[in-house]
Amino acid sequence: MYRPNALFRISLGISQQQMATLLNVGRSLYTMYELGKRNLPEPVTKKLIGLKAGMERQAIQLKKPTPLQQKQWRKHLEKKRAENKNRRDILAYHISKAQDRQQMNDTRENLVGMLKKRASKKRHEIETVKSIAVAVTEMQRDWMRLEELKRTLNILEFERGDLEQRLKVLEGG
Repeated sequence: MYRPNALFRISLGISQQQMATLLNVGRSLYTMYELGKRNLPEPVTKKLIGLKAGMERQAIQLKKPTPLQQKQWRKHLEKKRAENKNRRDILAYHISKAQDRQQMNDTRENLVGMLKKRASKKRHEIETVKSIAVAVTEMQRDWMRLEELKRTLNILEFERGDLEQRLKVLEGG
């Protein structure tokens, strides 16, 4: 099973407890992140990205790479930057669609409110209100998905900035 956080931690030669301490989380929580049982929250993800970037900067500064190594590293970072841009573009599309659904859902919610106010004891009106109430639950799920997409986009923006900094360090500027 591919576990990038575990591979990174092992490459540093540190224990789960030490990594958890670096990230300011408990060891058991870090273990769940590593096993994929819990998603990394945005602040922890940013710390992990920063830690990885710091280690890479340190490696570059400790050992002056040859021009060929610099070229390979630059190519690797540019590829990562292109992948990041692609992921951000895809997320932006999904966010746009989710915002469109959210506008539709807001209209539905207003309709539910109006129907509830004037709902009589007629069976068909009560059934309509019930079916729209189910749609409101779906709206809440859409809203949560939209917020998750926005958080992911923020993480990708942070990662993009980090990649840009690493390219500048590599180019000596």
